[in-house]
Amino acid sequence: KMVIILESTVQPGTTVLSVNEAKSKRPNFRGEVMIAYCPERVSPGEGGYGVSDVDRVIGSESSELTQILAQLYATITDGEVHPVSSIGVAEASKLVENAQRDIDIAFTNELAILLPKLGLDVEEVLEASSTKWNFHRHTPGIGVGGHCIPIDPHYYIEIAKRNGVKSALSPAAREMNASMPSHNANEVVRLCGGRPPKRPLILGFSYKPNVSDCRETPVLPLAKALLNLGSDEILLWDPVVDTRQISKSVTQIPDPYLESEVDCIIVATAHDEVINIDWPKLKNSIKYPRIFDGRRCLDPKSMIRDGWTFHAVGRPLGGN
Repeated sequence: KMVIILESTVQPGTTVLSVNEAKSKRPNFRGEVMIAYCPERVSPGEGGYGVSDVDRVIGSESSELTQILAQLYATITDGEVHPVSSIGVAEASKLVENAQRDIDIAFTNELAILLPKLGLDVEEVLEASSTKWNFHRHTPGIGVGGHCIPIDPHYYIEIAKRNGVKSALSPAAREMNASMPSHNANEVVRLCGGRPPKRPLILGFSYKPNVSDCRETPVLPLAKALLNLGSDEILLWDPVVDTRQISKSVTQIPDPYLESEVDCIIVATAHDEVINIDWPKLKNSIKYPRIFDGRRCLDPKSMIRDGWTFHAVGRPLGGN
């Protein structure tokens, strides 16, 4: 017997459909094929969330096979293995996980737009809210990237539509998260006195810290939004990403300290190398010491004390 286990995110019913289509194209195949679904759950770059750490969900076409595969996955991960009643349940669980995360992040990003209008720093508000035991904490940013969160909710939206259910939350969340690069580009312009920076330097290109994955990176639409607003050239430095992965719409630089004609710094990816830059040295080497923290990874008080004109996503402009 052959067992095929799909781990990619798919709409419920896709695993069975795909295998049946493959079988129909091989009418002379005599072997027995059994199928199962076990969604991937790793989080690259985050300790404790690798293949050998996370809980797994497994569903198959028979309860006996599900139990056998549960024992198999138990040898792979130190987390729990959760057998479910069907392939469809396992497929739907992954779709729901990612759609819910997109919605949660969207609410945080919405707060990052609203609260500064009230003179409030979103990070301080979230910190206070986090003191309640069941509050789920997220951090606002320049946008959402990667191969899961920007993509998978569309599967959910499509399957809801196909089954006569009008999804209200997921489309709104996608719209909010997709709008964040443009919103943050406008915040950069506000930092620069209402005029777009001519040669901003973006620090980081990948979609999350300390990984080289650039799929659906929000840094690219951020750079394009700045160009559309009037920036002449977008400089970019990312010490983690292979230079071949970086869009030609930005100008890659090998060393952030060697560009003197820079009129704004934008933190777009919170790599360790970015957070630990020699900020006094960088301040003294550029034209205007203005910085926009698009990942809320820097201490505002320290940056202001060191002479930076500082702004950040979700922070009132000119706050202390």
